Amino acid sequence: MAYPNLVEEYHATGIHICTLAEHANVTKELMQDILDGREELEHQEKLGILRCFHLNGVRNFSYLFAPVLSVFDAQKNNRHKVKLLELEALAERARPCAPSNNATMAESSFARSIQKDFEWCLRVIDDAKRTKIKYAYYRYAVHQLNFLIEYHADATMKKNPRGRTGAKGTEGAA
Repeated sequence: MAYPNLVEEYHATGIHICTLAEHANVTKELMQDILDGREELEHQEKLGILRCFHLNGVRNFSYLFAPVLSVFDAQKNNRHKVKLLELEALAERARPCAPSNNATMAESSFARSIQKDFEWCLRVIDDAKRTKIKYAYYRYAVHQLNFLIEYHADATMKKNPRGRTGAKGTEGAA
């Protein structure tokens, strides 16, 4: 496989193959061959794919297109142990924001999707405590938990509607 981290990011994020192909400016069939390791990407195509993943927090060109799979190993790597503790703390901050723990979130397919993502993040944490995992899964769990916290803050923040500027009755006064 030519780009194992790209493949794992593709699986973790759920980005559609047509979206990847569009960003790389290649056909869907060629993109599938690239993901399967039968074709290589040209530099401009890599830049397009990197822009696609940028919205999901991937900003490192050398990581995304490395020939070796990046792993997250909290059992052997002290830096990863610290990152796992930080991820656990982030999950605890996100827990009250999850739809199952939050009465303000309406029951909808979007809320079910967010709940499913939150539960997936908890499974990633549990897996990382026991064994090494794909770095893409760790990275996407961080991204999803941050999204949940930010989305909850935006959804629950009450704002007064914006009105006209100026004091009442002074619009148009010279």
